[in-house]
Amino acid sequence: MSRKKIIAFLAFLTIPLFVLSVNAVMEQKPEGKPEGYTADDAVNLNPDPTGPIIPKVNSNPEPVFKANKGTPKDKLFDINKKIKKDKIAEKKGKLQKVELKTFGEYHQTYGTKMKDFTQVSPDRLVWIVESYYPEGIDNPKVGVIKNAEVVGVYDAETGELIRESYKSLQ
Repeated sequence: MSRKKIIAFLAFLTIPLFVLSVNAVMEQKPEGKPEGYTADDAVNLNPDPTGPIIPKVNSNPEPVFKANKGTPKDKLFDINKKIKKDKIAEKKGKLQKVELKTFGEYHQTYGTKMKDFTQVSPDRLVWIVESYYPEGIDNPKVGVIKNAEVVGVYDAETGELIRESYKSLQ
């Protein structure tokens, strides 16, 4: 028998055996899984074949930062701990303003879209810190932005940065 015929014969035998063994492994019930479990349960999340295959996406989730509009100022985060005036001056910038507003008011003032920020309630208090860099500032994502306005939005209760935007005023 020639070498080519032997290789063809072995391939003829091993390919179907390989397919059968992979199929047998896929059909095995993993330990600790409930009766009725199949390998397809990774796709079919609902054991009821008439139910939905994929759970519905919650397009209106409960905000992580809940409304706190009535919180007294003495209970809020001291925003001066976040403002690095020496770094602003070092980059030849100027602190323009620091305001306390609700997140909804911030969106109205700066023209951003609330629907992009479902984790923050529109009635959540935020500190808005605006600074100006006439000679520009280096943004790690886009490079140097000349004549730049930088707006940082911080949660007024925790001091966590929620959003930061860079814009050229040219």
